[in-house]
Amino acid sequence: MNLFQVLALNALFLIGLAFGGLFSLVWPGIHADNDLRAGVALVFGIGFVLFFNWPIYRFFGWLPGAPTCPRCGSRKYAIISKNLPAAEYKCIQCGQVILLKDKEIIVLDELGNSYQQLKLKWPYFLGQWRKIPPPANP
Repeated sequence: MNLFQVLALNALFLIGLAFGGLFSLVWPGIHADNDLRAGVALVFGIGFVLFFNWPIYRFFGWLPGAPTCPRCGSRKYAIISKNLPAAEYKCIQCGQVILLKDKEIIVLDELGNSYQQLKLKWPYFLGQWRKIPPPANP
């Protein structure tokens, strides 16, 4: 995560806090209790981060965190090509190539065939991946 991504995260949280504060002032019964107002503002702040950060990532062309390499377990990648919404990574340690397409990753073997797929978990901007089981052959 770079500095701009952290600033976007903080800005969304502060905007959510402001909307939560305004909402708690307008809603009857909440404006009198300061603890309840703070709780409502906190929920709005976290909600704004969770729901609006991924569209900001897509707008600016930021990529989610890369998964661990399926071959060597490293997280050190070089970006070979970046044509949004796709990007191609290569592991620095073992040379494994993975292809990021929108919210899924296809792991390629030496011949360029896919042998493993990973899907991005929600919230997408955190870069947490889960394995997709291969389709069963009848």
